[in-house]
Amino acid sequence: MGVQYRNAFRSTQVVFREYDCLFTTGKYNIDLNVLSGIVISRLRYPLALEEDARGEYTDWLTLHLRETSFYLLEQENEKDLRWLAEVFASTAEQMDVLLETAKQREDAQAVSIMMDVKHRRFPTKKLKFCL
Repeated sequence: MGVQYRNAFRSTQVVFREYDCLFTTGKYNIDLNVLSGIVISRLRYPLALEEDARGEYTDWLTLHLRETSFYLLEQENEKDLRWLAEVFASTAEQMDVLLETAKQREDAQAVSIMMDVKHRRFPTKKLKFCL
């Protein structure tokens, strides 16, 4: 797949449509960790990202959220992990996946970040007692 991805460049410019089309077959042929980087980069910096490609990247990342977050924690990539929590995670359940992964890695800093983001983005409703 490396040659095919390299062919998606013309001179020093990326032909984004070709680059994004390669993901359809690349997701079966490329290492999960490399794919995580490709997907996060395209979603974080969506220059010329078409809706169908965005959907495909989003679906893949949603499906592999646990593995991706584990890899990011392993690489100590706080910037992308924080992006996953603050921008990508759209449900409390997805935040729980990120939080659980940080707990499994026993990364106190990441657990703290995930808890902070979860409470900010998905606050729990306080129960009120009225007579």
